[in-house]
Amino acid sequence: MKYKRGIATAAGFFLIVTGTIVALVCNAVHNRVSDLFIDIVSMLCMAALALLTLIVLIEIIACIKLEGSTVHTVFIALSLLFYYLCSTDTAALFSSLGISVHPSVSEIFSHVFVVCLIISVLYFFNYLYKPKITPPVLVMTVVVSAGSIIAFTALQARLLQYIPFFIFLAYSLTFLIVLGHWIMMNGKDDFTFYMTSFITCSVCGAQIVYVLDKSELISVSTSGYSLIYMFIIVLVFMIIYFFFIIKTAVQASEYKLQVNNLKSEILREQIKPHFIFNSLTTIKSLYHKDLDEGDHAITLFSRHLRSNVEAADTDLIPFERELDNIQNYIELENTKYDRKFNVIYNIDAAEFSVPVLSLQPFVENAIKYSKVNLSDEGYIEISSYEENNGIILEICDNGVGFDEGDIKPNSCGIKNSVERFKLLINATIDVASRKGAGTKITIHIPPPEKRQNDTAKKKKI
Repeated sequence: MKYKRGIATAAGFFLIVTGTIVALVCNAVHNRVSDLFIDIVSMLCMAALALLTLIVLIEIIACIKLEGSTVHTVFIALSLLFYYLCSTDTAALFSSLGISVHPSVSEIFSHVFVVCLIISVLYFFNYLYKPKITPPVLVMTVVVSAGSIIAFTALQARLLQYIPFFIFLAYSLTFLIVLGHWIMMNGKDDFTFYMTSFITCSVCGAQIVYVLDKSELISVSTSGYSLIYMFIIVLVFMIIYFFFIIKTAVQASEYKLQVNNLKSEILREQIKPHFIFNSLTTIKSLYHKDLDEGDHAITLFSRHLRSNVEAADTDLIPFERELDNIQNYIELENTKYDRKFNVIYNIDAAEFSVPVLSLQPFVENAIKYSKVNLSDEGYIEISSYEENNGIILEICDNGVGFDEGDIKPNSCGIKNSVERFKLLINATIDVASRKGAGTKITIHIPPPEKRQNDTAKKKKI
């Protein structure tokens, strides 16, 4: 980990200073560039602009379409695009196309967009890693940034604009270094942090060369410097996108494996040897009493086994079909008791899907522990209704209840159902119970656009 952080820090420093060192060396040997080189730079500049525009469009679309995306990355991408539009390479390209912008205007706006980029990065880190930066520090950063823009503009005519630029650069890099140190020390430094830092260092490196050139501290042509940095930035963005495409594919594979494991667990949980033994014993005793009741019980038992076996081939089933499975299970359980369970169905919404065999563990828990069949007023109620474009499922009873602190964390059947509801349709489950007052299970199923299907939810930085 220390080596990774050290290499990343060295790479960032390299991106900041290398362009300046090369420019100073070229200045010392009075290097000049050919017209052919400028033509090549112009063509590559168009390619860089096209790629940056594509990146901006990707970020905007991702922000709108993908849950978990952040507008911060849109501002970073826009700042990069507008910054490059003000660079020496782009100015030369526009000039060759007959479009000219006053150099002073481009110079001022280049500094403005560098400031915008750095502030966007700071707010992005503050949003993503929660370093608890106090409001006064953020306000001071905005004040320093605005002051540097004003001073940069005022000193431009005297070719002293490098003074406010380097003051702002020193302040912002110090801020980023302190913030980065906090992120590293708290173990939050991840791929996103390092890639965003590389982008910031690249822009700082390009802008140093640009300001030195406009301040006439170097006399060589700076054509190609911002282009090289922009291609590094585009490369970093491409690495980010490829990383998250691969990461999403891996997550989808792990997600599918997790769901399959959960399905296997629920099959093992539901088709237990003692359940089969008890059911067959009950069926045997029924045949001694009444052949019709025995036939009915064996039909219920075969349906139950079939629904469990079929669960291996599917993840989600219509809610009405799940209700059929529950009804079949309850009827089968009622064959074992002299006092039957009173189950009330209050179904106002049924046009949705649920994980297969996901409600049975909750009903089974009520049958085993609520003791509602010992009272004439006892009942188990299954309800469904719409709320805020989503679905609310409730399984409640007026049985003996329990203290919520007594819930066993290793209750495999219920734990399995909770996980599958979360994985497959992004639902959440609340359990409320009180001794002597019964139990209520509430399943919150979100609107269709926020539910998950058979693939992992895609995440974006």
